Amino acid sequence: MNVAARFPLLLLPNDERIEVLRHMDPINLVKISFLSKRAKEIIISRECKAESIQVIIDNTIFIRPLYEYEIPLNNFYLSMRNEYDGSKKVEKPKYI
Repeated sequence: MNVAARFPLLLLPNDERIEVLRHMDPINLVKISFLSKRAKEIIISRECKAESIQVIIDNTIFIRPLYEYEIPLNNFYLSMRNEYDGSKKVEKPKYI
């Protein structure tokens, strides 16, 4: 069983947190911004803005940010597929 290592990003002092965020892949910043209001505010304060964002909503939500000076990033998928055709509650992760 693979267990992801925990990293206390939101507990770091501001200068160190900014340095960590500066080296992160932008798609991971998008993922982190969905975790909480505080995480979103921290990511927004980094001021890395996409030229455009492509969003396709079907059985799967497809999000693709595009940046002016970067190679297009990997796609970010939020899967909400439900095999039983009922509603499905999507919950945020308990930790990052």
